[in-house]
Amino acid sequence: MALAVGFAAVLAGAGVALVRRMAPEASGSGIPHVEGVLHNRFSFRWFRVLWVKVIGGIMSIGGGLALGREGPTIQIGACIGRAGGLWFGSNPEEERTMIAVGAAAGLSAAFNAPSPG
Repeated sequence: MALAVGFAAVLAGAGVALVRRMAPEASGSGIPHVEGVLHNRFSFRWFRVLWVKVIGGIMSIGGGLALGREGPTIQIGACIGRAGGLWFGSNPEEERTMIAVGAAAGLSAAFNAPSPG
């Protein structure tokens, strides 16, 4: 029992440390950061945020910490949308649209809602 509690504490602490050191913008729900990116107020290190959010979330949940439902999926979706915008060589306006589409897909996934095609 004590080993399990200790393991959970180490896992949760490692998840928190990963987020704080590697990508502080991945902390919290992520929605204010995505809004700031869409309004050109923040830069977007999408690759780092994506992996830190996914791995840090897994470690935090494994450690017993609470993780929101909508915020992380919105931020992960926005990161994937940004990757798509960069992949297709879009202009800045199209990249912002791709970020918004990715965020909308993340919100849709959080609630198991179908995405219209």
